[in-house]
Amino acid sequence: MSGKWADYLIAKVAFEPGGKRIKEVEIAIYKASKLSLPYKIFPREKLVAELKDGMEFCTILHKDGRWQKDADVKLVVVDGKEYVRADQNKTECDYLNGIPEYNG
Repeated sequence: MSGKWADYLIAKVAFEPGGKRIKEVEIAIYKASKLSLPYKIFPREKLVAELKDGMEFCTILHKDGRWQKDADVKLVVVDGKEYVRADQNKTECDYLNGIPEYNG
């Protein structure tokens, strides 16, 4: 891992029942050339607030024994509602590009 990928790195996600809205995410922070572990938990409200404040987020995946950047995460507005997405599709649900899920 070289260079800063984002302010916060999303490694796992927990969805609310129905799977369309994020409940919370597990966050790592890149400091001093390595990931901060254990993860911090951000509820959806904090994730959205940080995105609105200009903080950068991306998803990360653990492959072949190392962490890899996956996708940038942004807010997408559809019919006046905000969705957290790792793509720019105007779909009415949160989407983080298939990163691992957990029961939060």
